[in-house]
Amino acid sequence: MLCLRCGASPPAGSKYCPQCNALLLQAAPQEPRAGLSLEEGREYPVPQERFLTHNLNVLHELLYHNLEEVPGYLSELRALLEEFAGQAVPQLLELLLVEEQADPEGSFVPEVRYLMVRGVDLFREGLDRLEGALSPLDEAAAESAFETLSQGNDHLCGGLLKVEARQQELLRRVERAP
Repeated sequence: MLCLRCGASPPAGSKYCPQCNALLLQAAPQEPRAGLSLEEGREYPVPQERFLTHNLNVLHELLYHNLEEVPGYLSELRALLEEFAGQAVPQLLELLLVEEQADPEGSFVPEVRYLMVRGVDLFREGLDRLEGALSPLDEAAAESAFETLSQGNDHLCGGLLKVEARQQELLRRVERAP
């Protein structure tokens, strides 16, 4: 491990660089964190913006104009979600561990973790409920399920936007650094 500030090679297990006293990034634990544990008393974000993604727009159109194609499209969406939840989300959560070590009291990591895990949960719930509302068709249940799906999508997109904003902020800091 190298010090990001001065390039020194501190002894393994060091928390601070012995040359410049900079806080060192620690290696992430080998076992990824699973599930969602909410801290009591912490406020978690609720997305206020609607994200009209391509997949939700297609699903909405199918629901109202081509109902027989909905089950196949739901299978495609479930496969995309499971790939995203199984690969991208765990990788993102692992990267957030480094950020969390640098700022253990900050709100960024718990908020993004919440948005991503809650988003996946809501999206799955919406898919399950929508599949159940199709045969026989229950329009009210289908609309409610689509709303849950949309909320999951909003959480996921909101989390990704927070990560993108943090990345831009860090890039600006690096550019200004001497």
